[in-house]
Amino acid sequence: MPAWALDYERGDADHRGTRFGGQPTWLEEPTWPLTTAGTPMAFWAQIRLPDDDRMAYLFVDHHDGIISSADGTASVFLQPGGR
Repeated sequence: MPAWALDYERGDADHRGTRFGGQPTWLEEPTWPLTTAGTPMAFWAQIRLPDDDRMAYLFVDHHDGIISSADGTASVFLQPGGR
């Protein structure tokens, strides 16, 4: 049975694999989402997708302690390939 594994290298800002926190390593032009108040969301993680050619970037706005994509407090971007 296939399994996923995290390729995680702590503290390496140039590492193009899965990472939590720090700064994103963009594969294309940076796309930084904004909160409903117009401020930048917090970067939480980048996750290399199994096809090894794309990355998912997770951003959140945790101003009130509740995170939900339905009310705009969480956002995921894929690169390459859009939102």
